[in-house]
Amino acid sequence: MRAILILLLLAGAGCERPKDTQAEAGSATKQQTTMTPSTQITNEKGVRDLVIERQNPVLPAGVQVSGKPVSVATWRDDAGEHVLVQSSREENGKDDYRSAYLYGDHFIKSGVSYTQQWKIQDFVRDCPVDITLEYSADSPKVEDLDGDGIAETMLLYSQACKGDVSPNDLKLLLHKGQTKYGIRGTQGLRIQGKLAEKPVMQMDRSLKKTPVALQNAALNWWKANEILQF
Repeated sequence: MRAILILLLLAGAGCERPKDTQAEAGSATKQQTTMTPSTQITNEKGVRDLVIERQNPVLPAGVQVSGKPVSVATWRDDAGEHVLVQSSREENGKDDYRSAYLYGDHFIKSGVSYTQQWKIQDFVRDCPVDITLEYSADSPKVEDLDGDGIAETMLLYSQACKGDVSPNDLKLLLHKGQTKYGIRGTQGLRIQGKLAEKPVMQMDRSLKKTPVALQNAALNWWKANEILQF
């Protein structure tokens, strides 16, 4: 009789373990299902897997630009895989004259190579004093502003050749596909808390005809950078 009781107890103990194991497996499955939406966005419309590298930007294999990379942005959207490179370079001329060049290049992946979608360039040539030609610290911006599943891009940079306290030119370029829109003007000056010079802004007529979301995004970014502080 004692032997039978021992066998029954052992059999009962053996039956409980699969229930515990199954419960843990079910809990793990629920955790994975809950985490999926926040870690996988491949089914979302708009910009996916956006990475902007500014500290140590490295060009993808097969991508070439005219200057030294300042930033490299990569992302995916409904149009494919993209690379956007901001770059710049300087040249020393005669008699302490210097020149600076700034570039923006957008590529889209085609098979194993990249096809260039557009290129912008600007310059300050033969400057005998201080050159300013640089992208804003938060440039570029990559967003699906109009919700069509394809990202718009914006670049913002300042430009000047000067040896005094005076405004810089400020330029914002927005691309929708291969079409370029712009806001151009000069920054205002605030010296010791007082506004010494007002900013000047001119929006392209073509930009005024785009969806309001594009206009607002460009205008808001411009206004956030339109004042130089001294």
